[in-house]
Amino acid sequence: MERIFAKQVAAAVLAVCTAATLCGCSGTAARTSGKSELPVVSADSETDSSQSTEGRFPTHISQTLADRLKIDADVIFPEQAETGMAETASMADQTLWDRRNEIRGALISDADIGTMETNEDSAQGNLYLNCESADQQKYLVLDGSGNLLYTIGDLSTHVENAIDTDQSFDTYNGDLYQTMVSLPFETKEEAWEQAKELMQSIGITQVSDQYQYYVMDYQTMAEQEQKAAEQSEADFGKTLEVKTDWSEADNCYYFQTQQAVDGCPVLPAYQGEGTDEYTITAIVDQTGVIELKLSGYYPLEVSGTESVVTPETIVGAVQKYYDSVITEDTWTVDRMTLGIKIIGQSDDPKQAKTALAWNCEIMVTPAGSLSGEAAAPYPQYVTFYADNAKVIPE
Repeated sequence: MERIFAKQVAAAVLAVCTAATLCGCSGTAARTSGKSELPVVSADSETDSSQSTEGRFPTHISQTLADRLKIDADVIFPEQAETGMAETASMADQTLWDRRNEIRGALISDADIGTMETNEDSAQGNLYLNCESADQQKYLVLDGSGNLLYTIGDLSTHVENAIDTDQSFDTYNGDLYQTMVSLPFETKEEAWEQAKELMQSIGITQVSDQYQYYVMDYQTMAEQEQKAAEQSEADFGKTLEVKTDWSEADNCYYFQTQQAVDGCPVLPAYQGEGTDEYTITAIVDQTGVIELKLSGYYPLEVSGTESVVTPETIVGAVQKYYDSVITEDTWTVDRMTLGIKIIGQSDDPKQAKTALAWNCEIMVTPAGSLSGEAAAPYPQYVTFYADNAKVIPE
């Protein structure tokens, strides 16, 4: 699917109350982290203990396992895992949907409601709550699958039009918003704290502080939204409404991060080509948070501890898995993350299961294509149970 069309589809789904799921964008965004709660320290490591952390886990592994299989991976893990044990988590008693009235009341008070539509009977279709304030400035969509969209005003729509964080598409432009560190009205750290405060006010507390951020200046946004509109028109005959009165007041921060439990990232139920790891998006301008988007948020609670195999063991598991695949493509593992994997996903988050897992992000370089032209590399994910290094089926 072309990127512009995909973004329009996502916007359309979010705009109607019959949406079953709030669609997330896909891509592999450049990773420029802010304050990190995970020990991500880059150091080339094979067997030299000086290139590892003080514990037994390396923070980077570089190895060539075969002609077409290489490891050049940052290793990301919560510090506790170096003891050989890590905390596990299970689904909490209450989902976002269970708390829908509390969340709606915190974001749009009863006195401010203009219109509200809901379906609270799963037998009648997808569960959803769609609410708009009387002044048409605040908008909330929340569904039964752990998805939420909250916006104030219409600026966030144009910000979303103007940015594409997916490096696997020609329309990627995230680098254009990484030339500045901060905006005059507040630092990125202050803006991120505002986003976290809003999330905490509605009970969203399992949020990683390892975030990707973009500094959105209005001149670049104006140019990029116009470019996106022209491409949409040329490719699909679709008209994209653009903002015509951009000003300095529209400058903002665009944050992407993921759910985390005590420093352990929550891995999405489904992964593929895209920024699936980023399940939380927030946009903050000089007035405060103007967009909050959650995609597949599963409230979890720590349920115990479990043994964890070493990253080196996972390297061996990757090689075994690769040997079982018939391919002439080249695989390069560029990141290994210990996290909590959501498995057995259903429309009801309470029915989902979890497992402590090592997630391997692999960049696949195709051997070629039928036309004889080299095909573009793409990301692939293989996930292993953390206690026994067996593959978790997708």
